[in-house]
Amino acid sequence: MESANMLAACQHRSGVWATFRQHIVSNILVVVGLAFLATSVFAQPPKGTPEQMLERRLGHLSKTLKLSEEQKTKLKPILETSMKEMTKIREEKKGDRKALMAAVQDRMSATEKEISAILTPEQQTKFAKQRENMREKIADRMKERAEKRTAEKEAEKK
Repeated sequence: MESANMLAACQHRSGVWATFRQHIVSNILVVVGLAFLATSVFAQPPKGTPEQMLERRLGHLSKTLKLSEEQKTKLKPILETSMKEMTKIREEKKGDRKALMAAVQDRMSATEKEISAILTPEQQTKFAKQRENMREKIADRMKERAEKRTAEKEAEKK
């Protein structure tokens, strides 16, 4: 009789443990699914047409640097050319990440020089500071992504 009670207790415990494991696994799957969804949503390209993106960029520069109407008129074709070149670079360098990054950096530097040539010395200083802040943010994001990939690789090994 005692052995029957012990056997029943063990079976009950194993059933509880199996249910517990199922809940853990389902919770993990939900978390992974949410993480995947969040990454795919935030990784999407900027919204809007190229013209809308151009207007947003010009508007941002105008607001932060307090551009004159003459400066806006001069900047618009520079930004248009830059956007067209960037699109062309992405298409040509697709699949070669290092070449793509180098070409994009070169194009960005050229665009920044063209923009700076139109700005007053005071605006140039502010523009340079904005670029530096952006570079720092990008470097931080790249560092976070690298750390995340390293952590994922270590988790896979376990």
